[in-house]
Amino acid sequence: MRPRVAWACVLALLAGAAGCSIGQPTPKRFEYALDMKPEQVLDPGEAGVLQINRVRVAALFERKALVYRVSDEHYESDFYHAFHTQPGEWIRSALADWFDASGFFTAVADPTENVLPDWWLEAQVWALYADVRDPKRPQVDVLVEFNVIDPNTINLDSAFRKRYGSVVAIPDGRPENVVLGLRKAWKQIFEEFEEDLRESLPEVDSARVQAG
Repeated sequence: MRPRVAWACVLALLAGAAGCSIGQPTPKRFEYALDMKPEQVLDPGEAGVLQINRVRVAALFERKALVYRVSDEHYESDFYHAFHTQPGEWIRSALADWFDASGFFTAVADPTENVLPDWWLEAQVWALYADVRDPKRPQVDVLVEFNVIDPNTINLDSAFRKRYGSVVAIPDGRPENVVLGLRKAWKQIFEEFEEDLRESLPEVDSARVQAG
C-alpha cells in the first residue's frame, strides 16, 4: 500500500518552504476573505433593484479550502488555507458589495428581503483554482457565467447572459499569492461584467413602459 502524504507537505514544496516531518507542531489553519469594491464609482445608473440569488459552484471547487490543479487530471485542496465561507457564499457577497458600491443599481437586495426586484442575478462558477502544473508558470484560473433575469416577464426571460474567464499569473503557489491572484481575477471579471451591463440593461422606467 502506498503511504499517504499530507497535502500540506506538497504545498510546502510548491511554495519552496521546508517539508513536513514527524514531531513538528500541527500547522496553523488560515482563513481568507475576498473583499472587493470598484476603484472608482462611475455615473450612477437607473437600472432599478438587483436581487442576487444563489451562486452555484461546480462540485470540484465547492469547498472552503484553496484548490490546486497539480496535473491534467488531478486537483488537491489545502485544508490549512481556506476561505471563511463556501465559495458560493463569498462570491455572492462580493458581488453584492461590488454593485452596492458602484451605484449602477438603485439598490442591491438579498433574496430574504421583502422587496420587489427589477432584476435577478444568477451565477454558475465553472473554474476556481490555482494551476501549478508548471512550477515555472503558476497561475489562477476563474470561469463564471452570469445570467440577469427579468422577473417581471411571464417566462422569466434572460436580459443578459455571458461567460467570463480570467487567468492571472502568480509568483508561486503560496496561499497568499493564490488569494491575491484570485482577487485580481474576480476584479477583472466584475469590471467587465458591470461595463457590459451598463451597455445592455435599459433604465427600469423605460423598460417597463415598453413592456406595457
